Amino acid sequence: MIIWLNGPHGIGKTTTAGLLAERIPGARIFDPEHVGVILRPTLSAVCPVPDFRDWRPWRAMVARAATSIHAVLDGVLIMPQTVPEQQYWHEIRDEILASDIELVHVTLIAEIDEHQRRIANDTVESPEVATGRASKITMFRRSLDWLREESTVITTDGMTPAEVADQVCRTAGLT
Repeated sequence: MIIWLNGPHGIGKTTTAGLLAERIPGARIFDPEHVGVILRPTLSAVCPVPDFRDWRPWRAMVARAATSIHAVLDGVLIMPQTVPEQQYWHEIRDEILASDIELVHVTLIAEIDEHQRRIANDTVESPEVATGRASKITMFRRSLDWLREESTVITTDGMTPAEVADQVCRTAGLT
């Protein structure tokens, strides 16, 4: 099984992924962000894009990496990554599903005020990163119509990170 944690930047995907890895025996985390870091030196000069998700090679490599990693795991692969573009999600999803891997797509959201509060209180990130995350909230929320149809949306307001992880486990049938 692959559990894909979608949601806007700063919503708690990485925190939730870590808690899931602690709860689910044999689970491992693969952060697709690292694929973007690998591609950036090669592609940014010849194909500048606002976000590495816009590179077709990123989407293809993420899907292939997920299926390849999953093939050697004896457990669940957890992937925290923001993908608000439906077309991009379909490219990744279709390749994973073609490998006969169960895919659980969960989207974490919070009300705007709560999300902004979490970003502002994040002591790990720099103020510049926090500003960038906050500026993308509205853009991500425009994707909620298709995400509600193609993922399980968990509204995390009033929930602790542990409760969010428990809800994702229940969604994946891993009680």
